[in-house]
Amino acid sequence: MAHTTAIAVSDHDVKQALVGWTPDIEAFLPDKSERRAFLNQAALMVYEKKELRQALSTDTGKISFLRSLQKAAADRLSLNPQDGEACIIAYGDTIRYQREKNGLCVLANRTGAVEYIGADTVYEKDTLTLKRTAHGDDFELTPSQGERGRAKGYIAFVMLKSGRSFVKWMTRAQVEAHAKKYSKAYSQAGGAWQTSFDGMGEKTVINAILYDLHIAKVIPQPLAEEEEAIDVTPDAPAQKGASAADVEKQLADAGQTIIKEAVAAVAPAPDVKASAAPAAEQGELGLPGSAPDIF
Repeated sequence: MAHTTAIAVSDHDVKQALVGWTPDIEAFLPDKSERRAFLNQAALMVYEKKELRQALSTDTGKISFLRSLQKAAADRLSLNPQDGEACIIAYGDTIRYQREKNGLCVLANRTGAVEYIGADTVYEKDTLTLKRTAHGDDFELTPSQGERGRAKGYIAFVMLKSGRSFVKWMTRAQVEAHAKKYSKAYSQAGGAWQTSFDGMGEKTVINAILYDLHIAKVIPQPLAEEEEAIDVTPDAPAQKGASAADVEKQLADAGQTIIKEAVAAVAPAPDVKASAAPAAEQGELGLPGSAPDIF
């Protein structure tokens, strides 16, 4: 079935373009109802984020958006912001897929090795006690009953199916130094580090404990050149040796294939009438017909 990687400037064009990209994500989401929900989430993100719409006016944005959708589909994480699992963000003309804190926990649980995983923010007036026992790491966190003060650090905890437990603690200063060193988006106005530092701190410490336990190695990684550097723990360097070919092999081993032809090049956005998907295909999104232009 012929398909297009073009995406134009209206709600209707967005829906048609996403329908045209269905073959590019079918390998990751073969179930039609699951795929429809995923495409609806992606369409809503484009409708609601001006930065995404601006990036999609460029070929770089179109290519990187398709790649981001493939990564999100491969992870099978929700793009609904209320779930806090994954998101697609525009950095200028480039669009990137990012796993969120809850998404990392979902992926860790899917490995079958984890009984429970979580993270928390610790404030200045809270009482935190770290313990090392014969059965693994443990901690006690007693939140202040009054004003808790400023966040002073972040703690992640994992219980394995084997019964062993592990704890990772990072101070706010450690997280901030790490973000400044590795995250290109740290100083971005309106970015997650500026609007939700504590949430990003919890995500960072979860990443750290997953790398410490080598669990991150069995979670399929996004293509190396587009992975956010914040996903590297401060005491465990990034797996820079993993090439794009290595990652594609991991996905193929799981029965998932990135369609290389779709990401190789993107044609300029054609006239809407010329690119309209057949009526049968437009039903894939399960959305109403055309809507007013939003750009």
